[in-house]
Amino acid sequence: MTQNTRPQHSATTPSEIGRRRFLHHLGVGATGLATATAAVVTLPNPAAADGGRNDGHGRRRTTRIEQVAVYHNTTPEQLFDLYTNAETHSAATHPASGNVTWVDPTTGDEHQTAAVGLVFEGFPLPNGQPGLTAEVLNLDPGKRIVQKWINFAWNLGTTTPPSTRPSRLELEFRSNTVGAEIRLTQTRLPTFEIDLNPSPFNPNGEQGPLSEIVRVHWELLYWQPIRQYLLRQTGS
Repeated sequence: MTQNTRPQHSATTPSEIGRRRFLHHLGVGATGLATATAAVVTLPNPAAADGGRNDGHGRRRTTRIEQVAVYHNTTPEQLFDLYTNAETHSAATHPASGNVTWVDPTTGDEHQTAAVGLVFEGFPLPNGQPGLTAEVLNLDPGKRIVQKWINFAWNLGTTTPPSTRPSRLELEFRSNTVGAEIRLTQTRLPTFEIDLNPSPFNPNGEQGPLSEIVRVHWELLYWQPIRQYLLRQTGS
């Protein structure tokens, strides 16, 4: 019998063995920057996009996650610019993000900086299509961005049909006593089980609730690489 070596995630806590293996392949340390809490909620299930486990009353189970990533010797404005500028977003996050861009969905024109109505495209798939898209719903320069956020894993449910209902992502950029922080609140994350195939940045693939994998990936693909990027910029 072939042993399945893919990291397994429970509904609330990722497998420590799988997490350490994944961290090893990414080349980052096992200690994260972010603190996180999660609480399960239920939302009405849209008739046109039934894409999750059902609670028996026509509603799909989703989850809400909250994280805080703290960075030393920087400002909220610098972190905001890093996230909303395509060039620095690509440079500061995990290489899997690719050459990200902000696209006007009506014209197809690409933009360097985020604006309301533009759609973030990044994490390219082998077929060249973006693995992550996130439309900007609201933007307060230097302070806050709200996006309609969905990635290719919405199509990878092991026992559920693909979902087209995006999550809602809110990032707040705040000052603190050591520098600045990014506060993440992401709602409407589906909880159905997914099976991620092996990839260049995760050779073993992953299995578990979509919401839990998204939660872990924020740390691995964003918070840790951003810290390393900022350290390189300051030379310390």
